[in-house]
Amino acid sequence: MNKKLVYLIISAIILGVSLISNLYCEEQSQDEKEFKNIATEFNAIMKSFDLEAKDYQKEAREFQPRTEILRNNLKSFILKYPDSKYVDDADYMLTLFLQGQPEKYIQGLKLFLKKYPGASLEEWTLANLEAMTFEKEISVINIIKFSLTQAFYNVRKFEESTTSARQLIDSFAFKRLTVEGQRILPLAYFCLMKNYETLGNIEKTKEVCKEAIDKMQNPKDKETFIKKLKELDYF
Repeated sequence: MNKKLVYLIISAIILGVSLISNLYCEEQSQDEKEFKNIATEFNAIMKSFDLEAKDYQKEAREFQPRTEILRNNLKSFILKYPDSKYVDDADYMLTLFLQGQPEKYIQGLKLFLKKYPGASLEEWTLANLEAMTFEKEISVINIIKFSLTQAFYNVRKFEESTTSARQLIDSFAFKRLTVEGQRILPLAYFCLMKNYETLGNIEKTKEVCKEAIDKMQNPKDKETFIKKLKELDYF
């Protein structure tokens, strides 16, 4: 085989690999482009929608056609790009639309945890979507678990809320508690305390308060639990 033929074969291989690589990159960039377009519309709706509006129902009706299109676009994205790094971001956005329907919201949160046990939000999502600002230092998994705890409490499923809060708290390695843990842990303990208090279990309420005070690193985080113990004549 002469040298010219060898060079031609090598060049053809390189060109083929380059074309495949370019096609792959275009495919990858397409899912990112589509997600960002959908997310930008999501952001615009969230900015425009006034949750504190006096006539909330009227405003919700006015936004319904637009939100339905957005929800359908998110569902289509998830089906079209199941392996995209943005698929869990899109699915999380879908759960946010269920917040006004407590039972569906609970089911949505449960399904998310089942589908994405290792979910994380991409940096672009965190940086550009105002509805996600709280997650910048807290993983989406912990946010979902905490949201589920709150959702159970809101529909007066106190036993389920207690279990959810306890599981979230127990998932933290206290000796290696990160900044995210330090932020969400007091909230989880507060939910646990309120559940036991609502259920009328005073002893458990006291136990949770004492445990929270012992685990909290920030003195301000301890104040709520110290106050509750004083109300219960612990001191």
